[in-house]
Amino acid sequence: MLGFFNYTNKAPALTEEWQKSEVWKSLKAVKNNHVYSLNGELAMGLGPIGQQYGLETLIQAMGK
Repeated sequence: MLGFFNYTNKAPALTEEWQKSEVWKSLKAVKNNHVYSLNGELAMGLGPIGQQYGLETLIQAMGK
């Protein structure tokens, strides 16, 4: 499983750049469709609420 933080204004361009790279394509998690994006602004910027969001998102991803 691979998780990464995305940030509203920069994430789409950066994610597209990663997805085009051979390194990204070679990752086991990518090949197995086990890549999950987490809103970094929410998870890192709202104290306990953000922490709860981050944990719930990770738990949900691990349940797939």
